[in-house]
Amino acid sequence: MRRKGGLDMRQVTAIFVFVLVAFVATAAYAGVKTITSYGLGEFAIKGAVEAQLNGLTKDIERAKPKGESSFRVNVVGFADRTGSAPENDRVAQERAEQVKEFLLSHFPDARITVITRGDSENKRAVEVKYVFVTAAATKMIFPYEKEAVVFVILASALALIKAVKVKKTGKPGFKTISLRVLTAEAEIKYDVKLPMRGNGLLGNPIREAIAPSPENEVEKSIKSDLASYHRFLAGEKVGEMFVANKIPAKIEGAISSGIIVRTSTRARSIKQAVADGRS
Repeated sequence: MRRKGGLDMRQVTAIFVFVLVAFVATAAYAGVKTITSYGLGEFAIKGAVEAQLNGLTKDIERAKPKGESSFRVNVVGFADRTGSAPENDRVAQERAEQVKEFLLSHFPDARITVITRGDSENKRAVEVKYVFVTAAATKMIFPYEKEAVVFVILASALALIKAVKVKKTGKPGFKTISLRVLTAEAEIKYDVKLPMRGNGLLGNPIREAIAPSPENEVEKSIKSDLASYHRFLAGEKVGEMFVANKIPAKIEGAISSGIIVRTSTRARSIKQAVADGRS
């Protein structure tokens, strides 16, 4: 939809997609590999992790095109939710950094970017995305770096204008989702306001330290926390880190501030509880 006094965002997106497709079409090869088998809190390259990375280097060598090309890699570190969010961020970062050093020892000319997703996906892994860019792609795209900078500035300006408009109109930057939580006694429905972070990513109002994630990932995390919260209230056993990270207090704060709203509660019979447990 074209807004008055503004640009058509679909046109801007179309330009970006065109450039991306042109880049991919002229790239010789792109691949992705997820490295797993990390122990709790471990990031060292050894055992099964080292074996997987050795296999990755062989795959890369086989995929390397003939002729001139550049090798670019994006390394993303992950951790599970066993520890605190800051500690999980550190472990995920260390895993990604170790993989970067391993790859540089085999491919010293590689251009490698490292980021961490912490415990946002609750897994112990490192994701490696790589691409060989042919000389043709380099000649087609990278002489236009100045134009690319202008494009980024334009996109940033549009985002700023949108943010200002939202502030003036009083429209909150939230997306409301509905969740259903089953306990032994009841079916409880909630509306949860998720802060919008751009690029289709949403924040987690309970676990603020987690990086913004797609809606389905945030929904799973919050639903799990609400289920644990009800078990906690019932005096049942919950994870140690759930209490140590003060998740019950954070949920109660979100409820009192209107971020989480209970919309309905329906009692469940023992027969329903058993049936739900089997489904």
